[in-house]
Amino acid sequence: MHMQGRVMSLIAFASIALDPFSQAISGFLIDVSLSFLFVAAGVLMLCTGIFALTSPGVRIK
Repeated sequence: MHMQGRVMSLIAFASIALDPFSQAISGFLIDVSLSFLFVAAGVLMLCTGIFALTSPGVRIK
C-alpha cells in the first residue's frame, strides 16, 4: 500500500504527458480513415488485454 500514491502519480503523469501524442496520431489516422482509427484502437486494446492476461505479475491468485 505504501507505493500506491507513487504509482498513481506515475500513471497520471503518463496520461497527461502522452495526451498530445495520442491526439496527433488520432488526427493522422482520421485523415486516413475513420473506420481504420476504430479498428486500430480496438486492436491495441485487445493486445493490451492479452498482454495483461498472460503476464504473471498481473494475475490475481
